[in-house]
Amino acid sequence: MKDLSRQPDDRTLVRAVQQPHPPILVAGSGARMLRLAAREADIVALGMPPQSSEEQLAVKVDELRHLAGARFDDLELAVHVAAVADRLEDLPGDGRLARVRSAAILASWRQSAGLHR
Repeated sequence: MKDLSRQPDDRTLVRAVQQPHPPILVAGSGARMLRLAAREADIVALGMPPQSSEEQLAVKVDELRHLAGARFDDLELAVHVAAVADRLEDLPGDGRLARVRSAAILASWRQSAGLHR
Protein backbone atom coordinates (compact mmCIF):
# COMPACT_ATOMS: atom_id res chain seq x y z
CA MET A 1 0.00 0.00 0.00
CA LYS A 2 3.03 2.26 0.13
CA ASP A 3 3.27 3.04 -3.61
CA LEU A 4 -0.19 2.62 -5.08
CA SER A 5 0.58 5.02 -7.93
CA ARG A 6 3.70 3.24 -9.20
CA GLN A 7 4.22 0.66 -11.93
CA PRO A 8 6.90 -2.02 -11.59
CA ASP A 9 9.29 0.13 -13.66
CA ASP A 10 8.75 2.97 -11.14
CA ARG A 11 6.90 5.34 -13.49
CA THR A 12 4.18 7.41 -11.84
CA LEU A 13 0.79 6.61 -13.35
CA VAL A 14 -1.21 9.52 -11.96
CA ARG A 15 -0.05 12.41 -9.86
CA ALA A 16 -2.30 12.88 -6.87
CA VAL A 17 -3.66 16.29 -5.97
CA GLN A 18 -3.74 15.27 -2.31
CA GLN A 19 -0.31 14.79 -0.81
CA PRO A 20 1.38 12.52 -0.05
CA HIS A 21 -1.43 10.44 -1.69
CA PRO A 22 -5.21 10.43 -2.06
CA PRO A 23 -6.98 9.36 1.13
CA ILE A 24 -7.31 5.61 1.50
CA LEU A 25 -10.78 4.39 2.45
CA VAL A 26 -11.17 0.92 3.95
CA ALA A 27 -14.69 -0.43 4.41
CA GLY A 28 -15.66 -3.35 6.61
CA SER A 29 -16.10 -4.49 10.17
CA GLY A 30 -14.43 -7.89 10.27
CA ALA A 31 -11.24 -8.47 12.24
CA ARG A 32 -8.92 -8.50 9.19
CA MET A 33 -10.43 -5.37 7.66
CA LEU A 34 -10.30 -3.50 10.97
CA ARG A 35 -6.61 -4.41 11.35
CA LEU A 36 -5.91 -3.19 7.80
CA ALA A 37 -7.94 -0.02 8.38
CA ALA A 38 -6.19 0.69 11.68
CA ARG A 39 -2.80 0.38 10.00
CA GLU A 40 -3.36 1.97 6.56
CA ALA A 41 -6.64 3.87 6.20
CA ASP A 42 -7.34 7.57 6.30
CA ILE A 43 -11.10 6.90 6.22
CA VAL A 44 -12.85 3.89 7.77
CA ALA A 45 -16.38 3.01 6.66
CA LEU A 46 -17.76 0.62 9.25
CA GLY A 47 -19.87 -1.94 7.44
CA MET A 48 -22.53 -2.91 9.93
CA PRO A 49 -25.61 -5.04 9.15
CA PRO A 50 -28.89 -3.04 9.27
CA GLN A 51 -30.05 -4.91 12.37
CA SER A 52 -26.92 -3.91 14.33
CA SER A 53 -27.50 -2.30 17.69
CA GLU A 54 -25.82 0.84 18.99
CA GLU A 55 -23.87 -1.38 21.39
CA GLN A 56 -22.53 -3.50 18.50
CA LEU A 57 -21.40 -0.35 16.70
CA ALA A 58 -19.71 0.91 19.87
CA VAL A 59 -17.84 -2.41 20.19
CA LYS A 60 -16.50 -2.08 16.62
CA VAL A 61 -15.43 1.53 17.21
CA ASP A 62 -13.70 0.52 20.45
CA GLU A 63 -11.93 -2.32 18.62
CA LEU A 64 -10.78 0.09 15.91
CA ARG A 65 -9.69 2.60 18.57
CA HIS A 66 -7.57 -0.09 20.26
CA LEU A 67 -6.04 -1.32 16.98
CA ALA A 68 -5.30 2.17 15.64
CA GLY A 69 -3.80 3.47 18.87
CA ALA A 70 -2.53 7.03 18.41
CA ARG A 71 -3.76 7.03 14.77
CA PHE A 72 -7.41 6.82 15.86
CA ASP A 73 -7.85 10.57 16.36
CA ASP A 74 -6.71 11.18 12.77
CA LEU A 75 -9.14 8.69 11.22
CA GLU A 76 -12.31 9.85 9.51
CA LEU A 77 -15.16 7.47 10.36
CA ALA A 78 -18.16 6.78 8.16
CA VAL A 79 -21.27 4.69 8.68
CA HIS A 80 -24.33 4.15 6.50
CA VAL A 81 -27.60 4.91 8.27
CA ALA A 82 -30.76 3.43 6.76
CA ALA A 83 -34.38 3.41 7.84
CA VAL A 84 -36.53 0.45 6.82
CA ALA A 85 -40.24 -0.09 7.44
CA ASP A 86 -43.16 -2.00 5.97
CA ARG A 87 -45.14 1.19 5.43
CA LEU A 88 -43.91 4.63 4.38
CA GLU A 89 -45.88 6.28 7.16
CA ASP A 90 -43.86 4.29 9.72
CA LEU A 91 -40.67 6.03 8.64
CA PRO A 92 -39.53 9.23 10.36
CA GLY A 93 -41.17 12.36 9.00
CA ASP A 94 -44.31 10.58 7.76
CA GLY A 95 -42.31 8.78 5.09
CA ARG A 96 -40.26 11.76 4.00
CA LEU A 97 -36.73 10.83 5.05
CA ALA A 98 -35.53 14.24 3.96
CA ARG A 99 -37.17 15.62 7.08
CA VAL A 100 -34.97 13.50 9.34
CA ARG A 101 -32.32 15.79 10.69
CA SER A 102 -28.94 14.37 9.75
CA ALA A 103 -27.30 16.28 12.60
CA ALA A 104 -29.49 14.44 15.12
CA ILE A 105 -28.64 11.09 13.52
CA LEU A 106 -24.94 11.93 13.54
CA ALA A 107 -25.05 13.11 17.16
CA SER A 108 -26.79 9.89 18.19
CA TRP A 109 -24.26 7.79 16.27
CA ARG A 110 -21.30 9.67 17.71
CA GLN A 111 -22.65 9.25 21.24
CA SER A 112 -23.42 5.54 20.82
CA ALA A 113 -20.03 4.95 19.19
CA GLY A 114 -18.30 6.53 22.16
CA LEU A 115 -16.84 9.40 20.15
CA HIS A 116 -17.79 11.88 22.86
CA ARG A 117 -14.98 10.56 25.07
